[in-house]
Amino acid sequence: MILPAVLLPSLILPSLILPSLILPSLILGVPALAAGPSSPSSLLPLGAGPAFAGSTRPLSVADLGPVPEGGGDRFGRALLTLHDVDGDGVRDLAVGAPTASRVEVSAGHVLVLSGASREVLQVWSGEAGRRHFGHDLRSAGDVDGDGVGDVLVGYEQDLRTEVRSGANGALLGSFDRPHSQVHAIGDLDGDGAADVLLSGEHLEVRAGRGGALLGGHPWTDEGRPFHAVGDLDGDGLTDGVLAGDEARLLLTGSMAEGSRWSSFQHEQRFELSKVWPTPFQGEGESSPVPVVPLRAGPAGDLDGDGAADLVVQLEAGGETRLWALSRGGSSEAGEPAEPRAWSLGSGATGDYRKGFSYGYGTWPAGDLDGDGADDLLVGGTVGPFVVEVLALSGRTGEPLWTLQLSDGGMSSGASIALLDDRDGDGVKEVVVGTCDWWWHGAILRSGRLRCVSGASGKPLWELGVDDVSIPEPSGR
Repeated sequence: MILPAVLLPSLILPSLILPSLILPSLILGVPALAAGPSSPSSLLPLGAGPAFAGSTRPLSVADLGPVPEGGGDRFGRALLTLHDVDGDGVRDLAVGAPTASRVEVSAGHVLVLSGASREVLQVWSGEAGRRHFGHDLRSAGDVDGDGVGDVLVGYEQDLRTEVRSGANGALLGSFDRPHSQVHAIGDLDGDGAADVLLSGEHLEVRAGRGGALLGGHPWTDEGRPFHAVGDLDGDGLTDGVLAGDEARLLLTGSMAEGSRWSSFQHEQRFELSKVWPTPFQGEGESSPVPVVPLRAGPAGDLDGDGAADLVVQLEAGGETRLWALSRGGSSEAGEPAEPRAWSLGSGATGDYRKGFSYGYGTWPAGDLDGDGADDLLVGGTVGPFVVEVLALSGRTGEPLWTLQLSDGGMSSGASIALLDDRDGDGVKEVVVGTCDWWWHGAILRSGRLRCVSGASGKPLWELGVDDVSIPEPSGR
């Protein structure tokens, strides 16, 4: 009943999209862990693989052929922390189940669960005739101005992303365009509503209210992937990394009143390898091994200096490496003043049959170990149906705890969300969603949610779709 979560790329936007992610981030920019009015996040490309702020999904549906009917609802394919929907003082949880068939075969739906009791509070369903609603979930920011963060919901097999009310699931807008990524960017035009950045062959920003093209025209840059990395410069807008041989950090600038937005100013672009040379230095005595940037994502404040950092995944010589990058403050010209990079570990590069590469999915986790700096969750599929989630110290990259589950999917990996502290240790809890999704062999079993202590990884509760009572859909 759960849909594959998307990573850094971000949700594909149909009509009104808003990575990675995959979104976040959509569900892509700042971590897509909470749908709040001031927490832009990016969406990953719908139907694409994992990114950094959503879940760990590496494959495109096109790689595997037609999706079979039935066989499970993929409950937990996507997760997103919401505001306090039921007013009990505890934030609640949206859970995607993209192949659920209660209304139509594989139509999918989204369940809103109480963060306190895990009771089903609401059921959202998609447009009639479409399939796999709930494949991706990302924070959209506050689009309708009610003070509640809204949600980007993606379909897997339709190039569509919908904006849903975070209060009741009502449809606020949709995007039906073939953009490979959708990102919640923040309030770019200053009208009080969160806007959306669409990327693919070009970048364009659409108004959260009404979907109008902002700035008068799209902006192109060779169609290179855009990875949202959160708000690095503190202006309330999502920044990003433009991938490619010379990956560049792009800092978003707001639109001046009455002027045309030129996207990212050229003077606000910084080549990663020049600002942070150490991670990009090839190794080898005679011929250095080339270092290839794969993904980038938000990280929170990993070194405790009060500024947001980002993480990048690099590949070199059959090994993937995860690095933390800190801007270390800015000069008057806006250029990083004291940039710093440190390793968060490495692992052998794998494919979808042998396990995903190290750092394929990352999620900002807040301060799990109480050292005053934020930490990071890293996860993905490490073997046939085996999912592993690591909690890493943001300062050192040392593992704080490890969770390994044997019922994850070959191609669906894991989804992550943070819930309010319920065990009294002062640290947020971590919810992990897993589901099987390998239709070569008719494997499409329902998934499960596991909640563990953010401080220790100790299991707190477990939930499957058969454990909840599902009322009739409330939002369509």
